[in-house]
This record gives sequence, structure tokens and C-alpha cells, in this order.
Amino acid sequence: MKLTPSVSLRAIEGESDGVLARLLNWYTEGIPEVERIQWSELLASLGPTGGAYLWEVRDNGQPVGFAYGHRIPRADSGVALGYLQYLVIAPEARGSGRGAMAYAMVVEVLRPLAGLILEVEDPLRCAEGADRHWATRRITFYERLGLRLLDVPYVQPPVGPGQPAWPMRLMLDSLASDAEESELVAHFLRYIGA
Repeated sequence: MKLTPSVSLRAIEGESDGVLARLLNWYTEGIPEVERIQWSELLASLGPTGGAYLWEVRDNGQPVGFAYGHRIPRADSGVALGYLQYLVIAPEARGSGRGAMAYAMVVEVLRPLAGLILEVEDPLRCAEGADRHWATRRITFYERLGLRLLDVPYVQPPVGPGQPAWPMRLMLDSLASDAEESELVAHFLRYIGA
């Protein structure tokens, strides 16, 4: 008998949380090094002063992944832009709808939003084989959720000392007009310093 996923998010409040070792393991295994900010910086960004959120993704009470995102304030309208920096589901829990459910919950927690933006690897810049397969699969996953791959040149700024800038692609979940969409992307680029 296969159980229907019962996905929930649990906010991680700080460094004393007991699941951090497991999340760190998924972080280092699930995110390429050139895209990973330092774990200590990630934890320091949490909460009201840092403006970032870290959630443990749970299914039927058991940890199956994590999500890390931001609400980027906008002075012009007051409606924030969401930035989902990482969504990682454990390999054994993938392909079951848990990632889609977690994404929907993240969007709901971050509301009200003018849109949600995220970065994905460019499959054309990945080596043949597994890397290209997973990059393509990520884009397809987010397209099924309603995000659009943007035709905008984008290079992720270095995530830490000694790290290179990295060519990526942007995806956006928004009902904005083309002009508003351009402003959302420009706002995001200013926020991350690209």
C-alpha cells in the first residue's frame, strides 16, 4: 500500500534546531558547490533581521527535504518578490509529488507576492549525462508548476570567497504584465547584486 504524501513545512528558527545536520547533508549533496552559499551565512540570514526563511519539508512527520527562500521587499508597491533559492527533496522521496507540494506551501507562506523567481542550471552549459539530465528535469518540474523560463542573460554572482560567477537561467512565477515582469527581474538583479 502506497501512502499519499502529507507534506508540511516546519520553520527552522536557528542554529540550535536538531535537524540541521540532516539538512546540511542534503544541502551539500543536492546543491552544486558553485551555487552554495556558506552554511553559516545561510543560518545567519534567517529571521526578521536577515529576511530569509529555512523550512524543513516533512511528509507524514518525517523529514524529506528543505527549502530556503526570501521575501524581497519592494518600496514601489509594497508587494514583495519571492526568491526561492533552494528546494531540495531527498533522492528517495523524489518523483512522488512532495516537491510540488512543498513549492506550493512556500509560495503560500511568502504571500502576498508580486511573483516568485528562482535560478536553475542551464542544461546547455552542463556536461553530457547526469548533470544535463537533472538540469533539464528541474526546469520541466518548475514549468509543470507554472513557472516560465526567462530569456534573460543571467550570471549568478559568486556565492563566496574564491567561488566563480556562474551562468544560470531564471524562472518566474507571475501573473504580471511584460512591463511589470521586467521590473520584477530588474528588482531581483539589484537585490542579489548581479
